[in-house]
Amino acid sequence: MGQLNNLISKLSKASPESVHTLNTDTTSLFTYLHIETPVEKKYIETLISLKNDKSIIFLCGSSGDGKSAIIAKNKIKFENFYDYHVDATHSFKPDQTATEALDESFNSFDNNQKSLVVGINIGILMNYVDEGDESNIEIKNAINNYLKNKQNENNIYFINFEDYSKFEFVESKISSIFIQSLFQKITLQSEENPFYKAFLIDKDSEKTSILHQNFKLLSIDAIQNSIIELLITVNLKYDQFITTRSLLDFIYTLLQGPKLLINQLFEDSSNAIIKNIRKEDPVLIRSYQLDKFILERASLKEDEYLTQFINIFNEMCTKNILDENHSSLIIRTFYLFRNNDISNNYHKKFINNFDDITIYNFINLVATHQVFNDENKKVISIEKQYPHYVPSDNTKIPKLIIA
Repeated sequence: MGQLNNLISKLSKASPESVHTLNTDTTSLFTYLHIETPVEKKYIETLISLKNDKSIIFLCGSSGDGKSAIIAKNKIKFENFYDYHVDATHSFKPDQTATEALDESFNSFDNNQKSLVVGINIGILMNYVDEGDESNIEIKNAINNYLKNKQNENNIYFINFEDYSKFEFVESKISSIFIQSLFQKITLQSEENPFYKAFLIDKDSEKTSILHQNFKLLSIDAIQNSIIELLITVNLKYDQFITTRSLLDFIYTLLQGPKLLINQLFEDSSNAIIKNIRKEDPVLIRSYQLDKFILERASLKEDEYLTQFINIFNEMCTKNILDENHSSLIIRTFYLFRNNDISNNYHKKFINNFDDITIYNFINLVATHQVFNDENKKVISIEKQYPHYVPSDNTKIPKLIIA
C-alpha cells in the first residue's frame, strides 16, 4: 500500500480521524487542510470581543460542519478566558446523555469566572430546550428565542454554520472559494503538500495505481472547476447537503476509485453527493448531436479529428485514458473540459448540449434581485409566472462561473 493511499484514506467518513476532538496537534493532516472560513472569522471576532465579559457562545450547525476543528485550532489562544464543551466528543461519564453533559457544563459555568464555548449540533440544541434541567431556564429560554427569532440575549450568543453558505453569489457569478481552496490544497504541486509529496514517493518507488492517475486528473484546473459547478448544481437542484466532512469523503471516493475519476464521478453508488451528481451525467442528455456521436462510435465510424483529440489528450495524461470505442467516457471528458481549450478543441462542437438553462435562469433571477431596480420588475415577474422562461436572444443569460 502506497503512502498516498494512507493519506487519502484519512479523508473517508469511515476513518477514525474524520471526527475531530479538542486535540490541538498542529502536525496533523487536517491542520494542513484547514481553511479559514467566514464562520471561523466571526467566531474569532466574537471570542475577542467577549473575552472580558462572562458569556456563553454557541457554535452550532450540523454534524461534519467543522465545529470541533475550529474550536481546537483556536483553543490555545483563548483558554485563559474560555472553557469548552463539544457535544460530539464531550462526556463526563460513560452513561451520560448529551443533555446531562450540557447541564453539568452550564452548572460549572455558573460557579466559575470563565466564559463558555459550546460546539453543538442544532438537533441537540433543540432537544435541550425540552430536556434541559430547569435550573438552567435562562439558557433554555435564550436557546428557544434564538431558534424562533435568530436573536442573541442575556450574554448568550449564537454563531450558526447555516448562516454561512459555502457558495457565494457575486453579480451574475456563483463561486465557492472554500471548495476550490480545498481542491487546491490537496493537489498543490509542492513538497509542503503531504499529498503531493506522498504521490512523488509512490511514483519513484513504482507503487502507482488508479488512485495516482485520479490524483493527476483532479490536479487539472478544468476538472476541478467542472466538479465545483456540479456541486453547486446538485446543491441548488436537489438540496444536496454539503459539509466539510461530506466534501472530504467525496474527494476520497473520487480518488480511491476503483474507476477512473471521469467515470467515478458519475457512476459511484456509495457516496451521497455522487448519487445526486449521477442525475447530471452528460451521458443521460438526449440530443440529436450526442445520439449521432454515440451511434457513430458504436458503428466504429472513422473520425480523424476525434482521433487527433484523443491522441493529444492521452499524451497530456501520459496514459491511454480515452478510447474511440468508449463513447460514455469521451462524452464525460467533453463535458468536464467544455469551458477550456484542450487538444484540438474537437470537444467544443458539443458545448451547447451541456447548457443547463434551469440553473442559468436561477442565477439570472438571483442576480436580478441583488441589483433590483424598476427596470428589473418585468424580469422578476416573468420568471415567477414562467419558471422555465428562456429570455430572447438579445437578453444575456449569465453562465455558471466559478470565480
